Amino acid sequence: FPQRWQTFVTDLFAPVSSGGIWCEPGADAGANTIGVKICLECLKLITEDCTDSDFNAKISTVRRNDILLGFNEVTHQILPLLFELLSKQYGDLNNAKNTLTQMNQYLASSGRTTAQMSPEEKAQYQIQLDKRDAAGAILADELGTIEKFCQS
Repeated sequence: FPQRWQTFVTDLFAPVSSGGIWCEPGADAGANTIGVKICLECLKLITEDCTDSDFNAKISTVRRNDILLGFNEVTHQILPLLFELLSKQYGDLNNAKNTLTQMNQYLASSGRTTAQMSPEEKAQYQIQLDKRDAAGAILADELGTIEKFCQS
């Protein structure tokens, strides 16, 4: 990248339906968590390597600058995808947290705790916990990637 693999960004960040590994526009990233994590990790590692002093000593300044210039040329393709995912996952996280709060309030109003839930209630509660945790993990990964990408 960018000389030998000019389509790196379009190949990597294409939705699954187009042969890539990124999530479908507007879809829940949880359905393709592995693909999203691979994309984020690739982007993060490449940008870290270009800004890390250990990496700078291993490659020429010209090569490092080529990579950074390549990223500058494709920033307009990457950032909208990252911000769309960020917005979606933040909404998913808040929805799950709000649902959990409502569930806890319902239990408290009936004098019960989570330990006293029925099997059906426990299953629904666990679904919300899983949604909250998955969205939070993707948000943490994505924010770390955005931080490194914007520093390059």
